[in-house]
Amino acid sequence: YIFYDNNCNLLRTLKARNDHYFDKVGLPVDVFHALHKHNAEHKYCQTHCNPACFPDLISTEGEWLFNSSVAEQVNRWFGGFQRLVREMAPARFSSDAPLVASS
Repeated sequence: YIFYDNNCNLLRTLKARNDHYFDKVGLPVDVFHALHKHNAEHKYCQTHCNPACFPDLISTEGEWLFNSSVAEQVNRWFGGFQRLVREMAPARFSSDAPLVASS
């Protein structure tokens, strides 16, 4: 299983291209996306990517086995972090670079 916020569009694109690479991988969207990003009339997402359609993701007690919203939280964190590193010079992020510049 790969949780991705936009799996419904990813899956639709794969099907349109007749791409079978992910045929044995479940591609659910996170629960928040399934409930709030699309309404119930968005049949493609509800039929193919709603996490409730994947019984392996739900325990016998009816609880979610995975916290799919963590993907959304990490996405938000990376979005904020990206601003900080976008213009970082190579010497600042290269593991081979010295920590202190020599004078």
